[in-house]
Amino acid sequence: MTLSSPDLIQALSQHLASADWEAIINKLMLARYIRTIRHIATFLPPHARVLDFGCGQGQNTFLLHQFGFHVTGLELISHPTWSSIPADFVVYSGYSPPFTSHTFDAVIMFGVLEHVGPDTKSPGAKAFARNQSARLLCLEHLHQLLRPEGHLFIYNFPHPHSPIEIANQLFNFSTIHQGSEKQTLHQLTSLVNSANFDIIESGRTGTLPASIGFMFPTLRDRFVNRHYLTLDKLDNFLDNHLGDYLGQSNYLIAQKLSPQLITNNLTLPWL
Repeated sequence: MTLSSPDLIQALSQHLASADWEAIINKLMLARYIRTIRHIATFLPPHARVLDFGCGQGQNTFLLHQFGFHVTGLELISHPTWSSIPADFVVYSGYSPPFTSHTFDAVIMFGVLEHVGPDTKSPGAKAFARNQSARLLCLEHLHQLLRPEGHLFIYNFPHPHSPIEIANQLFNFSTIHQGSEKQTLHQLTSLVNSANFDIIESGRTGTLPASIGFMFPTLRDRFVNRHYLTLDKLDNFLDNHLGDYLGQSNYLIAQKLSPQLITNNLTLPWL
């Protein structure tokens, strides 16, 4: 079954009409999520068991289900929108995920890992090191949850040198990624490698500033939403040719290597 972007956007808008989430009213952003999940689907077998780690209101959980996966959404608090999404949802404390080892074929993190750590709002090398330790612990736990050769997908990890972040610093725009830490792609890949994952693919995406709707709702409603299919094609073209230089966010696709024991005794919660 072929799922078109307009059909998926309409279905998601109906299921999450009450969601307080930018992509529900920003069709370019939602089209980008759909394109990303199409790419994810090329790595996974049909009906794979997928953990949507930090699922929020369930937007990507819903889309993953539409592509035929058996999805579990994991989050710190429940959301009313979950009741309209045909998937399993679990609320947990922010420490070890409440699943047994080797449960999932894939773990997906959309805009989550950059929020993990006790000092994501604090500058300096010491705060960064503490956050990286917490992220490593998180990834080690996720490594255990994956079945042999399972996949880890990380998206929307903000890059510190993207044009939109530079403009934010120069012109004091509202912070695009509040309460999160920016990292270079090299820093992110080194972190994931340390958790015993093999990097299959990595890069930067989001050359067009789809998040412009946060700052300019009128532009979003009168132009972006009317021409989102054309803009999505342009977005894909720019990502393929300029993303590694101008992309707003890092992405990374990795595969589980041999099992490892978790020896990190950090007791701070991840989120």
